[in-house]
Amino acid sequence: MQTLTIFGQSFDFNNEVELTVKDELGLDIVIETSDCFEHRNNCTEFHHIFNKKEPSVFGLESAFESDIHADGGTKALDKIMSITVTKAIFVHKEHRLFDYKKYSANRF
Repeated sequence: MQTLTIFGQSFDFNNEVELTVKDELGLDIVIETSDCFEHRNNCTEFHHIFNKKEPSVFGLESAFESDIHADGGTKALDKIMSITVTKAIFVHKEHRLFDYKKYSANRF
C-alpha cells in the first residue's frame, strides 16, 4: 500500500496535492522505494500527481523543486512505496541524497 504523509497527517496517495513554501528552509521529503530512501531536501515546491491530465511515458509522477538548491526532478508513482513530507530545520548541503537499503543493514 502506497502512503503519503504530510506534516504527520495521512493523505490519499491517489489524490493530487500541491505545496509551495516561501521561506529559507523549505520542505524535506523522503521517498521510499523498494531499494532505497531518496531524500529531496529543502524543497520549495512539491507537486504530487502533477501530470494527471497528461501522464508522461513514465506514467503519473510527483515533482520536487528546490529554489534553495536550484535543483528538482520527478519520480514515477509506480516506483514509490511512501512519501513523507516534513518542514526542513536546516539547509542541507545537497538537494538529493540516496540511502540504499541493501547497504544500510550492513553499514555498522
